[in-house]
Amino acid sequence: AAAPAATPDTGLVRRLLGGTGWQALAQMLPLVFNLALTPFIIHGLGVGIYGIFLLVVVIQQFVGSVDGGVGPSARRYFGMYAGRGDRAATTSLLVTLLVIVSGAATVLCGALFAASPAVMAFFPGSAEDPDGSVFLLRVMIIIVGVAQVRGLFTQVLLTNNQFRLTALGDLLAVFAYAAMMIWP
Repeated sequence: AAAPAATPDTGLVRRLLGGTGWQALAQMLPLVFNLALTPFIIHGLGVGIYGIFLLVVVIQQFVGSVDGGVGPSARRYFGMYAGRGDRAATTSLLVTLLVIVSGAATVLCGALFAASPAVMAFFPGSAEDPDGSVFLLRVMIIIVGVAQVRGLFTQVLLTNNQFRLTALGDLLAVFAYAAMMIWP
C-alpha cells in the first residue's frame, strides 16, 4: 500500500502567502509612487536641484547599506531566539545592538554631517543651491542613522512573523513621502 501523500500545513501556507503578499505590496507600492511622482518632483525642484536630489539619495542608499554586518548577524540570532521562544535573549541582543548601532551612527553620521559642505562642493551641480544641497544631504544622513536603528526593530518583528506590521509601517512612510512631495 502506498503511503498517504503529505499535505502542507495550511497554517504555514497561509502565513507564507500572507507574509509574501504584505512584503510584495510594501516593495511595489513605493516603486509605483516614485514613478508617478517623478514629473511632479522634477517640475517642483527644477532639473538642477532634482539632479542634486538624486545624488543625495544615492549617497544615502550607499551609506545606509553599510552596516558592518550587523544586519545579517542580527537576523540570524533573532531568528534563532524566535525559534526557541527566548524573549530574554532577544531583548538582551536588541538592547546591546541598539547601543552599538546608535553610538556608531552618531559618530559616523556626525562626521559626515560636518563634512557635508565639502562633500557637496565636490559636485558642480550643487552650485545652483549650495545651502539647499547641504541641508538635503544632512537630512538624509539623519534618516540613515534612524533607519539603521529602525532596522533592528524590524528584524525582531520579521523573525516573529509580523509581516503585516512592518509592511504597514513602510506603506505609511510611502504615503507620507508622497504627500510631502506633492504638497504645495
